[in-house]
Amino acid sequence: MNWLFSWLVALLVTLPLAFQAAEVAGKPVDLVGSDLLFLLLVFIPRRRDLVIPRGVALWRFSIARMAAVVVLLYCMGLAATACAESSELSRVASAVKFAKPIVFVLLGAYLSAITSPVVLLQRIAIAFAATSVATFATGVCTPGFPQIAWGRFLFGFPVYGYPNSAMTLFGIMVPLLLAAADAHAMPLGKWMLRGVAFLTGMMVVTSLSRSSTAAMASGILFYLYLTGRVYLPVFAAIFGVMMLMAFSSTLDVLTGNQDVMLWIERLTHRFSETVGSSDPFSGRGDIWAQTIGLWSERPVFGYAFESFSHYAEFDTPHQQYLEILFKSGALGATLYGLVLLASGLGLMHVTKFSMPGTPAWYLLRALTATFGATLIGNLSQPNLTYSVTGNFLFFVLGLALNKHAAAALVVQTAPSANRQPPTTDESRNQNVRRAHDAHILRRRNASATIVGPVAGTRNIQGGRH
Repeated sequence: MNWLFSWLVALLVTLPLAFQAAEVAGKPVDLVGSDLLFLLLVFIPRRRDLVIPRGVALWRFSIARMAAVVVLLYCMGLAATACAESSELSRVASAVKFAKPIVFVLLGAYLSAITSPVVLLQRIAIAFAATSVATFATGVCTPGFPQIAWGRFLFGFPVYGYPNSAMTLFGIMVPLLLAAADAHAMPLGKWMLRGVAFLTGMMVVTSLSRSSTAAMASGILFYLYLTGRVYLPVFAAIFGVMMLMAFSSTLDVLTGNQDVMLWIERLTHRFSETVGSSDPFSGRGDIWAQTIGLWSERPVFGYAFESFSHYAEFDTPHQQYLEILFKSGALGATLYGLVLLASGLGLMHVTKFSMPGTPAWYLLRALTATFGATLIGNLSQPNLTYSVTGNFLFFVLGLALNKHAAAALVVQTAPSANRQPPTTDESRNQNVRRAHDAHILRRRNASATIVGPVAGTRNIQGGRH
């Protein structure tokens, strides 16, 4: 049951499709695959004893969840008050869309009690790998390939939010794909996942979305830095130049191909717009200045989720942080910032306790890189209030920032290509527990106080997260 359940969660949380469920005040109300996860709340988590690494401060994780609840209550209260005064139901709908992704912090923490958070993170990466391959295959099978926009459709359905928002999701998933490859036990699996990461990156770049490409590049660099391999991009660039020089005849053939030349022309034009243009932000600077001016008129509570299009010709300020300021004011932005700050600090805290070379060690660092990349992407796109990306990010944050994730650090060992997979969860946990015990004993010279079932750990009864 847990096996099927975890794969279903992994598929829904990364599915970049949506359908219109309703329409409020002329604006569509879209539902995405991850919204269906709330239907899974009928599952009751198992109560179990948890072994937590000594030194893990669980209160750090609680701050993120408490801040999420406060943001939710603030947004709904502000919207309800404004709706009562103006009778604009669209404000409530806007507040629900705005705050809904934050609720996934709570949902992730809740579902972590049903299946191992580390295992679920791995399956999320693998499920997205399948989605990415299917998206690329759909493009290949579309008439006009390769001159079409890669990644626009999935099985004939339009990818939600293409290109900027959707490709940002694809871009920030690349570090998790690389981590899943590093954590995989089989060499073939490692290279297959790395190949999918390359394929995903190619779709992001050819979408011509600069914000998505910047977020992806930031995430990759963060991940390589956190795993001590920051030299790899330099090595890859040098290797690529050498390969092009060695196969210059092949390069001549490629540059003579009409399709290749078309993509080179598009990429060159997009690059020149960014670097050589007098307005590299494509008009966003004027929108941002207008948003700041509007906010300065109502600084505390903002415009209480009134539509931005009432004051500008666009539906959004095209910047996540300014959108938060406009809709909820300085007070809402402060509360929202507390959620992000607590999540970032919590990630750094729990990552310190992962054993080097284990799946948790790679995946938590990839999640930290993904989080940082999203914050950078927010500078030019409202990624967190875009349902697919926002739901995914806050879900995996909730998955990682709770006592079940901390307990999963105890039962992780380094992957080995020659090691056979355990036959049952019980035997796997027993073997890994012995490895962790030995690790703790070595670090504390076998003289540490026995706090829980093993040295350097403490026992927590199941129940609240």
